Amino acid sequence: MLSLAATAARQNPLVVAAAPILRELRDLLGQSVYLCVRRGDEIVCLLLFQGLSIGLMELLPGGTLPPYAGATARVIVANDPELLASPAAVPSRRLTAATMGTHDELRADVHLVRERGYALSDGDVTPGVAALGVHVRDDTGALLGAISVAGVRDEIMGAFDRSLEALRTASERISAAYRP
Repeated sequence: MLSLAATAARQNPLVVAAAPILRELRDLLGQSVYLCVRRGDEIVCLLLFQGLSIGLMELLPGGTLPPYAGATARVIVANDPELLASPAAVPSRRLTAATMGTHDELRADVHLVRERGYALSDGDVTPGVAALGVHVRDDTGALLGAISVAGVRDEIMGAFDRSLEALRTASERISAAYRP
């Protein structure tokens, strides 16, 4: 069953476009990189290239996050008004003490993500782990999903500007390579 799921993912045009670019991003930064999309009311991981921090990440391909936890999830909900209005976007369970607990917190975060153009996840999925996430759009501007770089908090925060610039460049490259 896992083999069938992996084969299906490899045939997804977004995965095809993103895989080589995200592999390069992981090699450049040495951190884990993710590609996630919305499926219904959840955020699903389609692709992960594990960084040097082995065993650190909670989210694996095929795994899901609620719209209010994690950098990719929060980027997607900030760019998807329908998902933001969904009952699933109301924080219902905290993954850690840093996970948002109210819809008001999520709305404030959405405003910040839209203003900045990125999400910063700091321990809201896994204690001690931080991630930066940005959206990926097609050539019409439609939201395809989000990518992120994640790792030990001190490493991510210590290379914040470099990581964010590399992430934004990767997003642009994926958008240009995407062919539905």
